[in-house]
Amino acid sequence: MRILILNQILYTADNNTIPVVSSIKDTMIYNMCLGFVDAGHTVTLAAAEDYKPKAIEAYDFEVRFFATYLPRLLAPSIIPFSPALYRFIKKERDRFDLVISSEVFSFQSLFASILCPRKTLIWQEQTAHQKKFRELPSKIWYRTIVPLFLTKVSRIVPRSKRAYDFISSYAPNVSDIIVDHGINVGKFTFSKKKERTIISSSQLIYRKNIEGIIRFIHTNERLRGHPVADCRKRRPASCAREFSRGIGFAGEDPIPGISFAGGTKPAY
Repeated sequence: MRILILNQILYTADNNTIPVVSSIKDTMIYNMCLGFVDAGHTVTLAAAEDYKPKAIEAYDFEVRFFATYLPRLLAPSIIPFSPALYRFIKKERDRFDLVISSEVFSFQSLFASILCPRKTLIWQEQTAHQKKFRELPSKIWYRTIVPLFLTKVSRIVPRSKRAYDFISSYAPNVSDIIVDHGINVGKFTFSKKKERTIISSSQLIYRKNIEGIIRFIHTNERLRGHPVADCRKRRPASCAREFSRGIGFAGEDPIPGISFAGGTKPAY
């Protein structure tokens, strides 16, 4: 199957500032695309040019970056607007068997619902109205755009029960099957053997207080007599690396599949 995945926002910005990264291969959506490729499908990922990495890298499938417009009005970190993406979908829609678009409240989903609604699935993560401008843009979108255009898509698939409850109040074509974020099974493998492992289900960015979490574990591990790294005067990224090595991890990337670059999502 030929699949077009519309996910313009590759990773969450920190305070509306899109960080400059060297690679997008540690993002959730890239690893989801790998899952489709491993299953034998042909994948094209469409993303906003604002998220293009600074380094040139080879990808395992087709990745296209599209320029965004009106950034002061339609921030690329929140709701990117790309006429170039609209033209691409219009021109290439017959090339794809399935279009998967991220979020109902997005121009990419609106474009797909207008140009190829029967081929389009929308993968919904949002569980409440965005708080920008007192929720007014979000409420206008869900109360006017959704009933006019978004109900024509094949299906809206929620990522959680809360997402299901939220979107079901605005659209009738919501799947009762919840599809959560997956993991890269090449990085996270099944094992019956219990090991001492740290799992963080959050973005590894400063405002998530990763340093505080590390210090808490650092104190507890020291009290239990395990060797630990001194994290008191280090930045969270270097601290995380040293701490993970101190409790038994090794290698350049001590926790497989996790990137410590601030501002990116972990690969799970």
